[in-house]
Amino acid sequence: MRCSLVVPTDQPPGRRYTRAAIEAERQAITAEHAAFHTIWLAQQWISTPPRLPLALSLARQLSVVTDRITLGLILPLPPAALRRALRDELADLAALSAGRLRVALDLRAASLDAHAAGLDLLDGLVEPLGANDPSAKARRLLLLADETTAVIAGTAGFGLLLVPGDSHHARLLRLARYHDARAAQPGWVSRLLSIAVGADVPETLALTRRLPPVMPLISPTGEPPLLGLPAQVAGQLAIAQSTDGLDEVLCVLVSGGPDPEALLRPIELLGRAVLPQLQGPPPPRITFRQRNGQAHPGA
Repeated sequence: MRCSLVVPTDQPPGRRYTRAAIEAERQAITAEHAAFHTIWLAQQWISTPPRLPLALSLARQLSVVTDRITLGLILPLPPAALRRALRDELADLAALSAGRLRVALDLRAASLDAHAAGLDLLDGLVEPLGANDPSAKARRLLLLADETTAVIAGTAGFGLLLVPGDSHHARLLRLARYHDARAAQPGWVSRLLSIAVGADVPETLALTRRLPPVMPLISPTGEPPLLGLPAQVAGQLAIAQSTDGLDEVLCVLVSGGPDPEALLRPIELLGRAVLPQLQGPPPPRITFRQRNGQAHPGA
């Protein structure tokens, strides 16, 4: 399973973008040295008037300061007037980063017209992102999962990104729909999780006192973060990998303090003590139907 890092790029009120960009650069460089697979930038379309997201310019910066780690963008479907510009920007970024770009598009709860526009946008990125091979297409172009997009992603040959807030039962049903729809086509399943890892027991207890009960990530609802020492976090991730048949986990790290250094330490800790235990292909999936004595036809 590949392990990736998520860096939110929406700016809280009063926070300077230049400071956030510097922090993101440091996290990206640390993640590259720690052997993370991808650094994902997540941003919503909240600007008025609508404009291309700051995550694009930040991804350009990261393509210069890194040379191995893959760059990912988690984006909702933009307004119609920006879709051509976004596709051109992503194509340029793919060339600038020497083919290190991935895109996850959020079409959850969208209309039929939005689904069609989103698929058109992703299809237009297949060639620029070097995703002509079916395996590369599933790995490089993903849809965020809901009941409808799971089927769309499987049918179109894209990957699937599971987001927090779904019940265990709902997540397994979406996975079953995805694998049924993709049939014999290559697939790719990623899951977004928040993680709080402590180097020792006192640090882990301190994290426990600081953590909110749930962590909303990409979705308005959330779920408790994975918490513990490196061996405990590795065990929890291994269970998630086995249960969901994960190819990749996207980690949003919960820091132990407000200073920028507090986010670099868990990146290094995960790279040193957790990632080596999770490398390799995913084990066979344990599906909802298998638990009830039935073989899953997409397994």
